[in-house]
Amino acid sequence: MTALRQWFRTLPARYGRRTLIALALIAALGLVCRAVAVVHPVADPADDSHAYYALAKSLYEEGSYGGPEFKSEATSDWSPGAPWLYAGLFVVTGGPREGTIRILEALMGVGTILLVFLLRRSGNAATAPAEAASPGGCHRSTDQPTNQRGALRRGGRAKRLRL
Repeated sequence: MTALRQWFRTLPARYGRRTLIALALIAALGLVCRAVAVVHPVADPADDSHAYYALAKSLYEEGSYGGPEFKSEATSDWSPGAPWLYAGLFVVTGGPREGTIRILEALMGVGTILLVFLLRRSGNAATAPAEAASPGGCHRSTDQPTNQRGALRRGGRAKRLRL
């Protein structure tokens, strides 16, 4: 617990107070936008939304990936990750309800905002496309090494993600 407390205390020194305030505002705006979708869902969702819900419901109720309504369709058309996650949510919340799925997706949206921030700030090689697309990313001067060249100068070790 003290390590987590120390990590939070050092955030302003690592990223700067303004950056953290901007991040908090962006995350809050993202949460508000997703919360609106939770409270006011789409009136006529796409067929995929119905399919994922039905797959999750059949996993929860019958323990099978696709119930009787999927006999004419191949269940391999839908990836299993979302239905399994939603079925797990149904277990935790006591039954299938679409509103709980929307709340989970809202929270995952905020988590994604924070994850993208951490990946971008870490200089991880996985973020190279984002760096190239960012302002000034393609037009670096040669005296400012990219993360990959900088990592090679440090003995070939890649920079680790600072969480």
